[in-house]
Parts: sequence; structure tokens; C-alpha cells
Amino acid sequence: MLQKMGLDSKSVKPSEIRADYETMLTRKTILEKTYKSAEKEAQNMQQKLNNVEQYLGKDISKEQATKHTPRHVGI
Repeated sequence: MLQKMGLDSKSVKPSEIRADYETMLTRKTILEKTYKSAEKEAQNMQQKLNNVEQYLGKDISKEQATKHTPRHVGI
């Protein structure tokens, strides 16, 4: 299999491959935790925004979109 990939089987060290794999697995675990934390935070912020919109009785995102829309001035 290594020969098909163009690698010399004598130069490949299984211990280095295992160490690299363990390092990548650890990094993957850390990134998954970070992603899940960020996802929960985004959901929490969205819920807070929805609560504010409901409290004010209007859609803030639509109001903000109209504030940033350029208006054409006729001369």
C-alpha cells in the first residue's frame, strides 16, 4: 500500500505515525469542544435577541436593515 502511494516502506516509522495520530486526535477533541461551546453560545445569544425582539414588540433585525439601506435623493 505504501508503495502505491510512492513511499518507501523502510523510511516510515510506525511510532512516529502513532504519535502524529495521537496528536491529531487530541487536537480534534479540543476543537470539537470549542465548536460545541461556540454553538451553544450562538444559540444563547439568538434566544436573547428573540427575547428582546418579543419584549419590544418589533423585529429589530428588519429595523436595522432599513437604517443601513441607502436612500436616493432626487435633485
